[in-house]
Amino acid sequence: MRSTLTFVLMAIAISSSYSHDKSKFDVNLPNTMHKFKNQQIQSFQPMLKNSTGEASMLPGGYFTLGTAAGLSGGFLDDKCDITFGHPYALTSYPLLFFDGAWYRLDQFFEDSYQTVPLVEENTLSLTLQKPGVLKFKFSITQDTSDASFHFLWHIENRDSVAHNLGVGFVFDAALGKYSDGYATISNLDGFEVWERPDEPRGLGASYQFAEPLPDLITSVNWPEVNDDILIAINKTAITVLYDLAVVALWSGREINPGEEFTTQGHFQHEQPEFSPIFMRTDLPTALSIEHALLFPKELPVNLLIGNSGEYDIDFLSIVARLPEEIYGDTLVMPGNIPAQTTGFTTLNLQTRDRFEDIVVEVNFRCSGSGAVVDELSRKVFIPAVAASDVGHKVIVSDDQMTL
Repeated sequence: MRSTLTFVLMAIAISSSYSHDKSKFDVNLPNTMHKFKNQQIQSFQPMLKNSTGEASMLPGGYFTLGTAAGLSGGFLDDKCDITFGHPYALTSYPLLFFDGAWYRLDQFFEDSYQTVPLVEENTLSLTLQKPGVLKFKFSITQDTSDASFHFLWHIENRDSVAHNLGVGFVFDAALGKYSDGYATISNLDGFEVWERPDEPRGLGASYQFAEPLPDLITSVNWPEVNDDILIAINKTAITVLYDLAVVALWSGREINPGEEFTTQGHFQHEQPEFSPIFMRTDLPTALSIEHALLFPKELPVNLLIGNSGEYDIDFLSIVARLPEEIYGDTLVMPGNIPAQTTGFTTLNLQTRDRFEDIVVEVNFRCSGSGAVVDELSRKVFIPAVAASDVGHKVIVSDDQMTL
């Protein structure tokens, strides 16, 4: 007698932990009020500014850096980001280590959103307290004579017992316009970040730490460190960087009652490197999952072509080299770009579903008069979409299996 067994195979839904829509962390303050961390705050927030650079700070110590007129004397480094989302965003911030765990300030200090940073002359400062336990100060001071900023962290143990305390920060590099960054870390003394990895490197900046030096400086992907800092910095597998964040940590050390700990660092704009034709793109560094679907499917990508030369440019062509997961326009002709201006053109791209996380590279090559005049690459994280949730009926008998 034949026996029959019927069962259902269900595909496993695969989801990505790192499919953030990062635009949600870019704070655009309207004319009156903005809802910040589910609370209302005044739209005016303190900012430091001179002819070269700018810095801002929100409640919770979230900060951004950007340029004003820049250093070059040209237009390509005017009004550019140094960190993501300038002038206001929630992706660069100080950290606090307290008795075995790392915290953002608004995770540790209750009602920290109600404490607005103060601006006094050329200093932005935020002081937060947990009464009878801890006082924390974070400040950014702008040098009025050049393109530099001075960072300071200060903690005081106000408890009656010792605590294991430390500080740190997450620096979400995004140099230029719609860009990311590439980091070079020199031991524990500091790091440099640039708009591009190779010459011409575009916009650049350096950060030097004073004594005591941090115990760790590392490069990670921002979505990973924002989800869980310890998992991100302890990853043993080699990670492809698609959304650079530099993390510096002064690990926990025993601070007795009444004792303090202070550390400092110095941020400096570097002289930028631009070719006469210099491209930028708003192609995102990561796609996201919305309602179990890859987003966006339609991906219009703008290319900005800066002409910093003395003459108008005609007959440029841009070739896009696309991975299998992204398809669409591969050739555009921007047309005439007058001297000392920026032109733009749009490529209409689309994305294909993937069932595993992947980082791909998109390359744009700009040519004129038969020669390559600029080249730009961007890595893009594509998260896995859920596999089908449709059940398959499988019938197993003595002599066959049918699906």
